[in-house]
Amino acid sequence: FIRRAYRPLLSLRYCLASALRLHNETWNTWTHVLACIAFVGFIAYSQTAVMLPGTHVLDRVALLIFLVSCVFCFAVSSIYHLFGCHCEKSFRFLSQMDFMGITVAIGGSMVPGVYFGLICYPFWKWVHVAAMSCLFVVGFLFIAFPSLSAGLSATPRGRLYVFLGLSSYGWLPVL
Repeated sequence: FIRRAYRPLLSLRYCLASALRLHNETWNTWTHVLACIAFVGFIAYSQTAVMLPGTHVLDRVALLIFLVSCVFCFAVSSIYHLFGCHCEKSFRFLSQMDFMGITVAIGGSMVPGVYFGLICYPFWKWVHVAAMSCLFVVGFLFIAFPSLSAGLSATPRGRLYVFLGLSSYGWLPVL
């Protein structure tokens, strides 16, 4: 259990300065910052060195969607962990952004698997991508506008995300 080193409410300047101190969010902040930097490097590398000449543009786009979604997820998460102690309003907004980043990363990680996994079945590939995109928009809207899910308990929302996870990685379509 963490018994000390919690950050109190801090000004934006002190929140930023706290990145260089040990506290309860240090590990979360730095692992997400470093992961974000790594995925920016993966983007540069994958779009220049990895792709063979003549690679179809949609192959590049499928991989790029995944990598950009990871950068977004890690960027907003590191901002949340660094500036979440500024004030309650910031905490609530950044917490929403953190969940949106997770949703975007789950959705983005589905794209290359479906694109390359169903490359021999173009019709079903696009049906799956379209259906999953619609479901992820619903999940994203639940996070962006909490009033949409205000009448729902945590259980239906949790079920939505379990369903999204199982569907996006092909478990439900296979069943």
